[in-house]
Amino acid sequence: MKKLLSCLLAMVMALSLVSCGESEDVSDSAGAEGESWAVYWYLCGSDLESNGGFATMDLSEMMEVELPENVNVVIETGGASVWQNDEVDPSKLQRWLYNSEGLQLLEESETANMGDAQTLYEFLDFANTNYPADRVAVTFWNHGGGSVSGAAFDELHGLDSLDLAEMYQAFDAVWPADKDDPALELIGFDTCLMATVDVAAVFQNFAKYLVASEEVEPANGWLYSSWLGALAEDPAMDGARLGRAICDSYYEGCETVGTQDQTTLSLTDLRKLTPLLDAYETFGQEALARLLRGAGPRRRPERELRRQHPGAGLYQHGGHGPSGPADGVAAALRPKRFRRAGGLRALQGGRALPGGGHRPELLLFL
Repeated sequence: MKKLLSCLLAMVMALSLVSCGESEDVSDSAGAEGESWAVYWYLCGSDLESNGGFATMDLSEMMEVELPENVNVVIETGGASVWQNDEVDPSKLQRWLYNSEGLQLLEESETANMGDAQTLYEFLDFANTNYPADRVAVTFWNHGGGSVSGAAFDELHGLDSLDLAEMYQAFDAVWPADKDDPALELIGFDTCLMATVDVAAVFQNFAKYLVASEEVEPANGWLYSSWLGALAEDPAMDGARLGRAICDSYYEGCETVGTQDQTTLSLTDLRKLTPLLDAYETFGQEALARLLRGAGPRRRPERELRRQHPGAGLYQHGGHGPSGPADGVAAALRPKRFRRAGGLRALQGGRALPGGGHRPELLLFL
């Protein structure tokens, strides 16, 4: 028990990564004049758009900003049965550019599943090839399901979503994973529930900073006119400063509409994540070892897990969801299927995506 408590303490201490508000300055050097920025915005509308028009509202907020010539926003729209504007066609997957010349439709194709890794890969590859920049942010807009079901629930395809393994595949196929020198400045989730250690573990391979909410987000979401306006005024800012602008303006926007009491949003420096992941891994291994010791010769460990923790939210990542509270982890404990407790250390093979993609099985302890 003492060892478990020590692991938990180490995890808490490691969470001195960074969050918005009164915390240490994590910015890199200010950057040179004339640096270019690109935001790649994966805008899966879902019922948030078809029922409430919230994606249209955020597009309208974006269009309040006059961007300089060295800032581009590349957008992919889809995933909603209805769009509450006259421009976006729900029967198409459309790519847009918003820049100093305004909003332009770049190309469109028949609708595709935005909850599929191949669709995400093709968008990221298109944006990176045609609109590269010195600093790049990739943002997701939609529902979020955290470590279990990811984000981008496509209303037109059975609410299929991008799980973390699929996200890893898509990003790795465009920017090979390199946590020592990640290609991107920032990953952002304008969704619920994506500020988890597992999400951070995936994206430390691709970006310096993560902006996400640990709790549910109110429907008003980020305030695009404010944080994009800040970027337009100072394109020399780095990902830390942009992340702070997103967080601070989000809270201000929530105050305006009275949803501030529901608000969480954090900026995490992913380059400081490794000590937390090490503690998380150790904790998972020790917890599993204790579970197996306690199961005894007549008890299968998955049954012991359910007996000890009937309300545990431990699931198998990348599946269709458990039928009971511990079914996912129970499957992981069966012979020849258990790989690793804690962390996201065994993601494999994202580079196969250009040839059609595949979904590696990944087991996850929360």
